[in-house]
Amino acid sequence: MLFSLVFSRGGRYSEEDAKAMVIQIQSVIAFCHLQGVVHCDLKPEEQLRHFLFTTRDENAQMKLIDFGLSNFVKPGEHCLVAWSS
Repeated sequence: MLFSLVFSRGGRYSEEDAKAMVIQIQSVIAFCHLQGVVHCDLKPEEQLRHFLFTTRDENAQMKLIDFGLSNFVKPGEHCLVAWSS
């Protein structure tokens, strides 16, 4: 889990490591959107818990989990559902 990796480093990341991680997170989300999937439950305080690594290697690809509130959107449509917790 991404949270475990950040925690194992004492919550400290270099700017370059953080940049690489944010780019990968944004790439995963962009891929979902290109497939017409909107996650609907990505909150800043929960993002570290929604991403897993594909292997135990620190440089492994990430995958997004917990699609319980996700929604499908067809090309040209907008997701008008507002979720709140």
